[in-house]
Amino acid sequence: MAESYPSSHFTGIDNMIYPIRLYRLTRLEWETVINEMVRVTKPGGWLELMESSGEVHDIGPNLSIWLMRLTVSLQTRNILLKIAPQLPRMLEATNKVTDVQKSHRSVPIGWLGKAGDVMLECTERMFDSMKPRLCEDWSMSLAKYDKVVQAASKECRDFKSWTNVHYVSGRKKFEDEDKNKVEECREEK
Repeated sequence: MAESYPSSHFTGIDNMIYPIRLYRLTRLEWETVINEMVRVTKPGGWLELMESSGEVHDIGPNLSIWLMRLTVSLQTRNILLKIAPQLPRMLEATNKVTDVQKSHRSVPIGWLGKAGDVMLECTERMFDSMKPRLCEDWSMSLAKYDKVVQAASKECRDFKSWTNVHYVSGRKKFEDEDKNKVEECREEK
């Protein structure tokens, strides 16, 4: 499409944070998605990815068990729970992105004001969105699952749980950018 409409302007790719891709894509699917994002981005355009680390810190026993079971369920589908820190390398591996920058922010879950409340709400929605699949995987009734996640949600407040949200950005190279850099290096010598 970009070749058919070279004068078009594309501002960005918007994607809802939840339901998050973290729990849906295999590594191979991540590579496909990233390559496609790079492909449709105009040379000189910016890409930004933001994902949770897949780890929750300072957790109680119910959330610990839930995360352990989740990890096993995802592994059976070849889904890596902790893909977020790998995203910068995956962007760079396309060889079409430069100026890659990465960072993260720690986010409270259920405490420390509005940000924590919003993150807890996102976490609870994630629990709910995964309920059908996880109940099937774990041979657990919907009612029992609801009890487990209700206890896990409460523990987030009680234990002052938190997670890291990673983000990475990079600029799509211009077609002749690498060639020009090689020529500049030769001229400097």
